[in-house]
Amino acid sequence: AYWTANEYTIKYDKNKPATASETITGSTSDSSHTYDAAKSLNANGYALKGWSFQGWATTTNGAVVYENNESVVNLSAVNGATVTLYAVWKANVYFVEYDKNTPATASGTVTGSTTRSTHSYDSYGALSENGFALKGWTFQGWAHDSEAETADYRGGEKVTNLAYETDSSVKLYAVWKANSYKLK
Repeated sequence: AYWTANEYTIKYDKNKPATASETITGSTSDSSHTYDAAKSLNANGYALKGWSFQGWATTTNGAVVYENNESVVNLSAVNGATVTLYAVWKANVYFVEYDKNTPATASGTVTGSTTRSTHSYDSYGALSENGFALKGWTFQGWAHDSEAETADYRGGEKVTNLAYETDSSVKLYAVWKANSYKLK
């Protein structure tokens, strides 16, 4: 008897998460495999802004079963079969740091602190409430520019996608307005 090992194909599905706002770019070519012969999976060629590739699952909502480039054997015993592996993505986490941003014309010192907030890409998360105080001044909100006279955001406002790289930080600056008063 003469035997030949069955051959099968692995397809790589980009598997875009339902909550992802960006388009997946790149491609990953199919790979050919032979039964009883170990062979590495093709390297992931997909990219998704704000998300990190985790590995390959065997179902669309499954957990990682295979790492990138992992050596695999016998994913199918059926000759000519096609096995589909699905990319698993994780939203990148970033931080928002808060600067007290003391106005140049203020005679006092800003006191207090505001705890940084943690956010996930493509998910709305609340900015920290202001924990700073400045005698004679009223907090207006947070801005991207330290020189801003108007706020981009209120304390506690829900925001999304201020940064897309994992473990990166965005700095927001307190915007202050001097209190006005009338002399009697």
